[in-house]
Amino acid sequence: REPLRRPKLEQLADCGINGGLVFGPEMADWSHLDLPNLQMTFIVNGETRIERKGGHPTDDPIAGAVALANMMRAGGGVKVGQIVTTGSWTGLPFLKPGDRCVVRFEKLGEAEIMFVG
Repeated sequence: REPLRRPKLEQLADCGINGGLVFGPEMADWSHLDLPNLQMTFIVNGETRIERKGGHPTDDPIAGAVALANMMRAGGGVKVGQIVTTGSWTGLPFLKPGDRCVVRFEKLGEAEIMFVG
Protein backbone atom coordinates (compact mmCIF):
# COMPACT_ATOMS: atom_id res chain seq x y z
CA ARG A 1 0.00 0.00 0.00
CA GLU A 2 2.86 2.39 0.70
CA PRO A 3 5.57 1.45 -1.81
CA LEU A 4 8.14 3.95 -0.56
CA ARG A 5 8.06 2.33 2.89
CA ARG A 6 9.25 -0.97 1.43
CA PRO A 7 12.97 -1.75 1.91
CA LYS A 8 15.20 -0.13 -0.76
CA LEU A 9 16.39 -3.51 -2.09
CA GLU A 10 12.77 -4.63 -2.51
CA GLN A 11 11.99 -1.41 -4.38
CA LEU A 12 14.98 -2.04 -6.64
CA ALA A 13 13.94 -5.66 -7.26
CA ASP A 14 10.52 -4.30 -8.29
CA CYS A 15 12.19 -2.26 -11.07
CA GLY A 16 12.15 0.90 -8.99
CA ILE A 17 8.46 0.39 -8.16
CA ASN A 18 7.71 0.58 -11.87
CA GLY A 19 4.05 -0.06 -12.59
CA GLY A 20 4.48 -0.06 -16.35
CA LEU A 21 6.17 1.45 -19.35
CA VAL A 22 4.52 3.51 -22.07
CA PHE A 23 6.44 3.82 -25.32
CA GLY A 24 5.76 5.23 -28.74
CA PRO A 25 7.02 4.81 -32.27
CA GLU A 26 10.71 4.66 -33.05
CA MET A 27 12.30 8.01 -33.91
CA ALA A 28 15.21 7.79 -36.34
CA ASP A 29 16.24 11.47 -36.26
CA TRP A 30 16.79 12.11 -32.55
CA SER A 31 20.52 12.90 -32.35
CA HIS A 32 19.97 16.67 -32.77
CA LEU A 33 17.94 16.83 -29.54
CA ASP A 34 19.53 18.39 -26.46
CA LEU A 35 18.35 15.59 -24.18
CA PRO A 36 19.84 16.93 -20.92
CA ASN A 37 17.84 20.15 -21.43
CA LEU A 38 14.68 18.78 -23.00
CA GLN A 39 11.46 20.45 -21.85
CA MET A 40 9.11 17.99 -20.09
CA THR A 41 5.57 18.55 -18.82
CA PHE A 42 3.71 16.06 -16.59
CA ILE A 43 -0.05 16.65 -16.34
CA VAL A 44 -2.56 14.75 -14.18
CA ASN A 45 -6.29 15.33 -14.62
CA GLY A 46 -5.61 18.57 -16.50
CA GLU A 47 -3.30 19.98 -13.77
CA THR A 48 0.40 20.50 -14.52
CA ARG A 49 2.30 18.75 -11.72
CA ILE A 50 5.83 18.93 -13.12
CA GLU A 51 7.22 21.25 -15.78
CA ARG A 52 10.95 21.65 -16.28
CA LYS A 53 13.91 21.55 -18.61
CA GLY A 54 15.95 18.44 -18.07
CA GLY A 55 15.28 16.30 -15.07
CA HIS A 56 16.71 12.94 -16.02
CA PRO A 57 18.51 11.44 -12.98
CA THR A 58 21.82 11.12 -14.89
CA ASP A 59 21.37 14.39 -16.86
CA ASP A 60 21.87 12.57 -20.18
CA PRO A 61 19.86 9.37 -20.75
CA ILE A 62 22.13 8.33 -23.64
CA ALA A 63 25.03 7.74 -21.22
CA GLY A 64 23.05 4.98 -19.45
CA ALA A 65 22.06 3.38 -22.74
CA VAL A 66 25.69 3.36 -23.94
CA ALA A 67 26.87 1.87 -20.63
CA LEU A 68 24.22 -0.87 -20.87
CA ALA A 69 25.12 -1.68 -24.48
CA ASN A 70 28.80 -1.93 -23.54
CA MET A 71 28.03 -4.24 -20.58
CA MET A 72 25.86 -6.48 -22.76
CA ARG A 73 28.54 -6.99 -25.46
CA ALA A 74 29.83 -10.18 -23.84
CA GLY A 75 26.34 -11.69 -23.92
CA GLY A 76 25.57 -10.86 -27.54
CA GLY A 77 24.69 -7.20 -27.12
CA VAL A 78 21.39 -5.37 -27.37
CA LYS A 79 19.12 -7.11 -29.88
CA VAL A 80 17.07 -5.48 -32.63
CA GLY A 81 13.61 -4.70 -31.28
CA GLN A 82 14.68 -4.72 -27.63
CA ILE A 83 13.40 -1.80 -25.59
CA VAL A 84 15.88 -0.10 -23.29
CA THR A 85 14.57 2.25 -20.62
CA THR A 86 17.02 4.73 -19.16
CA GLY A 87 15.16 6.07 -16.13
CA SER A 88 12.34 8.36 -15.14
CA TRP A 89 12.15 12.08 -15.87
CA THR A 90 9.32 12.52 -13.37
CA GLY A 91 10.51 10.62 -10.31
CA LEU A 92 7.87 8.55 -8.53
CA PRO A 93 4.54 10.39 -8.66
CA PHE A 94 1.89 7.92 -7.54
CA LEU A 95 -1.47 8.09 -9.28
CA LYS A 96 -4.80 6.54 -8.40
CA PRO A 97 -7.54 4.75 -10.37
CA GLY A 98 -9.37 7.18 -12.64
CA ASP A 99 -6.41 9.53 -13.04
CA ARG A 100 -5.61 10.61 -16.59
CA CYS A 101 -1.94 11.37 -17.12
CA VAL A 102 -0.25 13.15 -20.03
CA VAL A 103 3.52 13.47 -20.39
CA ARG A 104 4.87 15.82 -23.07
CA PHE A 105 8.44 15.97 -24.29
CA GLU A 106 9.51 18.92 -26.43
CA LYS A 107 10.08 17.84 -30.05
CA LEU A 108 9.23 14.21 -29.22
CA GLY A 109 5.50 14.31 -28.62
CA GLU A 110 3.33 13.08 -25.80
CA ALA A 111 1.92 9.97 -24.21
CA GLU A 112 -1.43 9.76 -22.44
CA ILE A 113 -2.73 7.06 -20.15
CA MET A 114 -5.72 6.57 -17.86
CA PHE A 115 -5.35 4.42 -14.78
CA VAL A 116 -8.14 2.01 -13.91
CA GLY A 117 -8.70 0.14 -10.65
